[in-house]
Amino acid sequence: MLETEITPAGQEAPMLEIRTVLCPVDFSQLSERAVELATAICRAFGARLVLHHNLDAVSPGLSMGWMWNQVHAGEQPTEASAEAAMRALLAGIPAGLEVEGRISDGQVAASLLYLEEQTGADLLVLATHGATSEAHASVAERILAGIRCPALVLHAGDGGAFAWPGEGEPELPVLVPVDWTKGGEAALAYALELARALPLRLHLLHVVEVREGKAVSGEEMEGERRRIEVAVPEDLGGMVATEVVAGAAEPEILAAARRLGARWMVVGTHSPGLLHRLFSRDTAHGLLHRAPCPVWYVPAK
Repeated sequence: MLETEITPAGQEAPMLEIRTVLCPVDFSQLSERAVELATAICRAFGARLVLHHNLDAVSPGLSMGWMWNQVHAGEQPTEASAEAAMRALLAGIPAGLEVEGRISDGQVAASLLYLEEQTGADLLVLATHGATSEAHASVAERILAGIRCPALVLHAGDGGAFAWPGEGEPELPVLVPVDWTKGGEAALAYALELARALPLRLHLLHVVEVREGKAVSGEEMEGERRRIEVAVPEDLGGMVATEVVAGAAEPEILAAARRLGARWMVVGTHSPGLLHRLFSRDTAHGLLHRAPCPVWYVPAK
Protein backbone atom coordinates (compact mmCIF):
# COMPACT_ATOMS: atom_id res chain seq x y z
CA MET A 1 0.00 0.00 0.00
CA LEU A 2 1.24 3.47 -0.86
CA GLU A 3 0.02 6.26 1.39
CA THR A 4 0.71 9.96 1.06
CA GLU A 5 2.42 12.25 3.54
CA ILE A 6 2.41 16.05 3.22
CA THR A 7 5.94 17.30 3.82
CA PRO A 8 6.70 20.66 5.53
CA ALA A 9 7.56 22.12 2.15
CA GLY A 10 4.05 21.24 0.96
CA GLN A 11 5.23 18.47 -1.36
CA GLU A 12 3.58 15.08 -1.34
CA ALA A 13 5.82 12.11 -0.58
CA PRO A 14 4.48 8.54 -0.93
CA MET A 15 5.19 6.20 1.98
CA LEU A 16 5.26 2.44 1.68
CA GLU A 17 3.26 0.58 4.31
CA ILE A 18 2.88 -3.19 4.43
CA ARG A 19 0.38 -4.17 7.13
CA THR A 20 -0.73 -7.64 6.02
CA VAL A 21 1.25 -10.27 4.09
CA LEU A 22 -0.62 -13.22 2.59
CA CYS A 23 1.47 -16.32 1.86
CA PRO A 24 -0.03 -19.48 0.28
CA VAL A 25 1.71 -22.71 1.33
CA ASP A 26 1.72 -26.31 0.15
CA PHE A 27 4.14 -27.49 2.88
CA SER A 28 6.91 -28.13 0.33
CA GLN A 29 10.51 -26.91 0.68
CA LEU A 30 9.84 -24.18 -1.86
CA SER A 31 6.88 -22.84 0.09
CA GLU A 32 9.05 -22.93 3.23
CA ARG A 33 11.33 -20.45 1.44
CA ALA A 34 8.29 -18.28 0.75
CA VAL A 35 7.29 -18.40 4.42
CA GLU A 36 10.82 -17.47 5.48
CA LEU A 37 10.81 -14.46 3.16
CA ALA A 38 7.28 -13.44 4.18
CA THR A 39 8.34 -13.63 7.83
CA ALA A 40 11.32 -11.34 7.19
CA ILE A 41 9.05 -8.82 5.46
CA CYS A 42 6.58 -8.88 8.36
CA ARG A 43 9.37 -8.28 10.87
CA ALA A 44 10.73 -5.35 8.83
CA PHE A 45 7.36 -3.63 8.39
CA GLY A 46 5.57 -4.74 11.57
CA ALA A 47 2.97 -6.58 9.48
CA ARG A 48 0.78 -9.54 10.30
CA LEU A 49 1.29 -12.79 8.42
CA VAL A 50 -1.57 -14.87 7.01
CA LEU A 51 -0.63 -18.37 5.82
CA HIS A 52 -3.08 -20.04 3.45
CA HIS A 53 -3.38 -23.64 2.31
CA ASN A 54 -5.87 -24.89 -0.27
CA LEU A 55 -7.07 -28.49 0.10
CA ASP A 56 -7.69 -29.05 -3.59
CA ALA A 57 -4.81 -31.09 -5.01
CA VAL A 58 -5.04 -29.91 -8.61
CA SER A 59 -3.37 -32.16 -11.16
CA PRO A 60 0.15 -30.97 -12.03
CA GLY A 61 -0.86 -31.25 -15.68
CA LEU A 62 -3.20 -28.32 -15.14
CA SER A 63 -1.44 -26.28 -12.49
CA MET A 64 2.07 -27.08 -13.75
CA GLY A 65 3.07 -28.02 -10.23
CA TRP A 66 2.07 -24.86 -8.38
CA MET A 67 0.61 -25.58 -4.93
CA TRP A 68 1.45 -29.26 -5.37
CA ASN A 69 3.35 -31.52 -2.99
CA GLN A 70 4.60 -35.01 -3.74
CA VAL A 71 2.87 -36.32 -0.61
CA HIS A 72 -0.45 -35.48 -2.28
CA ALA A 73 0.26 -37.55 -5.38
CA GLY A 74 -2.52 -40.07 -5.95
CA GLU A 75 -4.55 -39.04 -2.92
CA GLN A 76 -6.66 -36.14 -1.73
CA PRO A 77 -5.16 -34.54 1.42
CA THR A 78 -7.55 -34.52 4.35
CA GLU A 79 -8.52 -31.43 6.25
CA ALA A 80 -7.16 -33.01 9.44
CA SER A 81 -3.71 -33.61 7.92
CA ALA A 82 -3.64 -30.08 6.50
CA GLU A 83 -4.59 -28.62 9.88
CA ALA A 84 -1.80 -30.59 11.57
CA ALA A 85 0.74 -29.39 9.01
CA MET A 86 -0.49 -25.81 9.40
CA ARG A 87 -0.16 -25.97 13.19
CA ALA A 88 3.41 -27.21 12.83
CA LEU A 89 4.20 -24.39 10.39
CA LEU A 90 2.69 -21.76 12.68
CA ALA A 91 4.71 -23.09 15.61
CA GLY A 92 7.91 -22.35 13.71
CA ILE A 93 7.11 -18.66 13.16
CA PRO A 94 9.31 -16.43 15.38
CA ALA A 95 7.70 -15.10 18.53
CA GLY A 96 6.42 -11.56 18.43
CA LEU A 97 4.80 -11.76 14.98
CA GLU A 98 1.05 -11.65 14.53
CA VAL A 99 0.30 -14.75 12.47
CA GLU A 100 -2.72 -16.85 11.56
CA GLY A 101 -3.44 -19.84 9.33
CA ARG A 102 -6.31 -20.25 6.88
CA ILE A 103 -7.40 -23.46 5.11
CA SER A 104 -9.80 -23.46 2.17
CA ASP A 105 -10.97 -25.65 -0.68
CA GLY A 106 -12.23 -24.93 -4.15
CA GLN A 107 -10.48 -23.41 -7.14
CA VAL A 108 -6.99 -22.41 -6.01
CA ALA A 109 -6.56 -19.02 -7.69
CA ALA A 110 -10.11 -17.88 -6.95
CA SER A 111 -9.77 -18.87 -3.29
CA LEU A 112 -6.54 -16.95 -2.89
CA LEU A 113 -7.85 -13.84 -4.63
CA TYR A 114 -10.93 -13.91 -2.39
CA LEU A 115 -8.71 -14.19 0.68
CA GLU A 116 -6.52 -11.35 -0.59
CA GLU A 117 -9.57 -9.07 -0.58
CA GLN A 118 -10.95 -10.45 2.71
CA THR A 119 -7.71 -9.94 4.64
CA GLY A 120 -6.87 -6.59 3.03
CA ALA A 121 -3.46 -7.96 2.06
CA ASP A 122 -0.85 -5.41 1.01
CA LEU A 123 1.49 -8.07 -0.38
CA LEU A 124 1.36 -11.67 -1.59
CA VAL A 125 4.43 -13.87 -1.20
CA LEU A 126 4.02 -17.02 -3.25
CA ALA A 127 6.07 -19.79 -4.81
CA THR A 128 5.62 -21.41 -8.21
CA HIS A 129 7.09 -24.83 -8.99
CA GLY A 130 6.82 -24.94 -12.76
CA ALA A 131 6.22 -23.07 -15.98
CA THR A 132 3.03 -22.66 -17.88
CA SER A 133 2.32 -24.11 -21.29
CA GLU A 134 0.54 -22.73 -24.30
CA ALA A 135 -2.42 -24.96 -23.45
CA HIS A 136 -2.78 -23.98 -19.80
CA ALA A 137 -2.02 -20.81 -17.89
CA SER A 138 -0.34 -21.58 -14.56
CA VAL A 139 -2.14 -20.83 -11.32
CA ALA A 140 0.50 -18.21 -10.55
CA GLU A 141 -0.29 -16.41 -13.82
CA ARG A 142 -4.01 -16.46 -13.04
CA ILE A 143 -3.28 -14.93 -9.65
CA LEU A 144 -1.02 -12.23 -11.10
CA ALA A 145 -3.74 -11.33 -13.59
CA GLY A 146 -6.26 -10.75 -10.80
CA ILE A 147 -4.36 -9.30 -7.84
CA ARG A 148 -4.96 -5.78 -6.57
CA CYS A 149 -1.78 -5.67 -4.46
CA PRO A 150 1.88 -6.40 -5.32
CA ALA A 151 3.17 -9.98 -5.24
CA LEU A 152 6.66 -11.30 -4.54
CA VAL A 153 7.09 -14.53 -6.52
CA LEU A 154 9.74 -17.20 -5.96
CA HIS A 155 10.24 -20.09 -8.35
CA ALA A 156 12.15 -23.35 -8.30
CA GLY A 157 14.80 -22.16 -10.77
CA ASP A 158 15.76 -18.85 -9.17
CA GLY A 159 18.84 -20.20 -7.41
CA GLY A 160 17.24 -20.86 -4.05
CA ALA A 161 19.16 -18.15 -2.20
CA PHE A 162 17.26 -16.44 0.60
CA ALA A 163 17.45 -12.74 -0.18
CA TRP A 164 16.64 -10.21 2.50
CA PRO A 165 18.79 -7.27 3.63
CA GLY A 166 20.25 -7.93 7.05
CA GLU A 167 21.73 -5.54 9.57
CA GLY A 168 25.30 -4.61 8.64
CA GLU A 169 25.08 -6.33 5.25
CA PRO A 170 25.66 -4.47 1.95
CA GLU A 171 22.66 -3.27 -0.04
CA LEU A 172 20.86 -5.86 -2.11
CA PRO A 173 21.14 -5.26 -5.87
CA VAL A 174 17.64 -4.93 -7.35
CA LEU A 175 16.84 -4.70 -11.08
CA VAL A 176 13.90 -2.51 -12.12
CA PRO A 177 12.91 -2.71 -15.80
CA VAL A 178 11.27 0.60 -16.77
CA ASP A 179 8.97 0.75 -19.80
CA TRP A 180 6.93 3.98 -19.25
CA THR A 181 3.60 2.15 -19.23
CA LYS A 182 1.21 2.51 -16.29
CA GLY A 183 2.41 -0.83 -14.97
CA GLY A 184 6.05 0.12 -15.43
CA GLU A 185 5.58 3.48 -13.72
CA ALA A 186 3.76 1.81 -10.80
CA ALA A 187 6.66 -0.65 -10.44
CA LEU A 188 9.20 2.18 -10.51
CA ALA A 189 7.34 4.10 -7.80
CA TYR A 190 7.09 0.96 -5.67
CA ALA A 191 10.79 0.13 -6.11
CA LEU A 192 11.79 3.65 -5.08
CA GLU A 193 9.71 3.34 -1.91
CA LEU A 194 11.29 -0.05 -1.18
CA ALA A 195 14.69 1.64 -1.47
CA ARG A 196 13.60 4.28 1.04
CA ALA A 197 12.48 1.60 3.48
CA LEU A 198 15.24 -0.99 3.00
CA PRO A 199 18.99 -1.05 2.21
CA LEU A 200 18.76 -1.66 -1.53
CA ARG A 201 20.77 -0.64 -4.58
CA LEU A 202 18.44 -0.12 -7.53
CA HIS A 203 19.42 -0.51 -11.18
CA LEU A 204 16.85 1.01 -13.52
CA LEU A 205 16.93 -0.54 -16.99
CA HIS A 206 15.07 0.69 -20.05
CA VAL A 207 15.14 -1.46 -23.19
CA VAL A 208 14.57 0.35 -26.46
CA GLU A 209 12.86 -2.27 -28.59
CA VAL A 210 14.63 -2.89 -31.90
CA ARG A 211 11.95 -3.08 -34.56
CA GLU A 212 12.52 -5.23 -37.63
CA GLY A 213 14.09 -3.28 -40.44
CA LYS A 214 14.58 -0.12 -38.38
CA ALA A 215 17.75 0.80 -36.48
CA VAL A 216 17.65 2.69 -33.20
CA SER A 217 19.12 6.15 -33.60
CA GLY A 218 21.67 7.65 -31.26
CA GLU A 219 19.26 10.54 -30.67
CA GLU A 220 16.55 8.15 -29.50
CA MET A 221 18.95 6.36 -27.13
CA GLU A 222 20.17 9.67 -25.67
CA GLY A 223 16.59 10.86 -25.19
CA GLU A 224 15.75 7.70 -23.24
CA ARG A 225 18.90 8.11 -21.11
CA ARG A 226 17.84 11.61 -20.14
CA ARG A 227 14.28 10.45 -19.43
CA ILE A 228 15.34 7.66 -17.09
CA GLU A 229 17.87 9.85 -15.28
CA VAL A 230 15.18 12.45 -14.58
CA ALA A 231 13.04 9.70 -13.01
CA VAL A 232 15.54 9.25 -10.14
CA PRO A 233 14.58 11.33 -7.07
CA GLU A 234 17.31 13.51 -5.58
CA ASP A 235 17.17 11.79 -2.18
CA LEU A 236 17.95 8.42 -3.82
CA GLY A 237 20.59 9.63 -6.28
CA GLY A 238 23.43 7.70 -4.66
CA MET A 239 21.40 4.48 -4.43
CA VAL A 240 20.12 4.26 -8.01
CA ALA A 241 21.96 3.52 -11.26
CA THR A 242 20.41 3.84 -14.72
CA GLU A 243 21.00 2.05 -18.01
CA VAL A 244 19.48 2.13 -21.49
CA VAL A 245 20.08 -0.65 -24.03
CA ALA A 246 18.65 -1.57 -27.41
CA GLY A 247 17.28 -5.04 -28.13
CA ALA A 248 14.46 -7.39 -27.19
CA ALA A 249 13.04 -6.69 -23.73
CA GLU A 250 12.93 -10.13 -22.12
CA PRO A 251 16.43 -11.42 -23.03
CA GLU A 252 18.00 -8.02 -22.24
CA ILE A 253 16.33 -7.97 -18.81
CA LEU A 254 17.41 -11.53 -18.01
CA ALA A 255 20.98 -10.81 -19.14
CA ALA A 256 21.12 -7.67 -16.98
CA ALA A 257 19.80 -9.53 -13.94
CA ARG A 258 22.54 -12.15 -14.25
CA ARG A 259 25.25 -9.58 -14.96
CA LEU A 260 24.30 -7.50 -11.92
CA GLY A 261 23.76 -10.49 -9.63
CA ALA A 262 20.28 -9.11 -8.91
CA ARG A 263 18.69 -10.57 -5.79
CA TRP A 264 15.24 -9.19 -6.67
CA MET A 265 13.51 -7.79 -9.70
CA VAL A 266 10.60 -5.31 -9.59
CA VAL A 267 8.34 -5.27 -12.67
CA GLY A 268 4.93 -3.92 -13.55
CA THR A 269 2.10 -6.12 -14.74
CA HIS A 270 -0.24 -5.02 -17.48
CA SER A 271 -2.78 -7.80 -16.78
CA PRO A 272 -3.96 -8.51 -20.34
CA GLY A 273 -6.83 -10.94 -20.71
CA LEU A 274 -6.12 -14.61 -20.10
CA LEU A 275 -6.87 -15.59 -23.71
CA HIS A 276 -4.43 -12.96 -24.98
CA ARG A 277 -1.68 -14.23 -22.66
CA LEU A 278 -2.02 -17.78 -23.94
CA PHE A 279 -1.00 -16.60 -27.40
CA SER A 280 1.22 -13.63 -26.64
CA ARG A 281 2.51 -13.40 -23.07
CA ASP A 282 3.90 -10.02 -22.08
CA THR A 283 7.43 -9.60 -20.74
CA ALA A 284 6.39 -9.56 -17.06
CA HIS A 285 4.72 -12.96 -17.36
CA GLY A 286 7.56 -14.27 -19.52
CA LEU A 287 9.95 -13.54 -16.66
CA LEU A 288 7.80 -15.46 -14.18
CA HIS A 289 9.63 -18.77 -14.53
CA ARG A 290 12.92 -17.66 -16.09
CA ALA A 291 14.20 -14.87 -13.84
CA PRO A 292 17.37 -15.80 -11.89
CA CYS A 293 15.91 -14.23 -8.73
CA PRO A 294 12.54 -13.64 -7.02
CA VAL A 295 10.35 -11.06 -8.76
CA TRP A 296 8.10 -8.38 -7.23
CA TYR A 297 5.07 -7.85 -9.47
CA VAL A 298 3.28 -4.51 -9.14
CA PRO A 299 -0.16 -4.17 -10.76
CA ALA A 300 -0.88 -0.98 -12.66
CA LYS A 301 -4.30 -0.76 -11.04
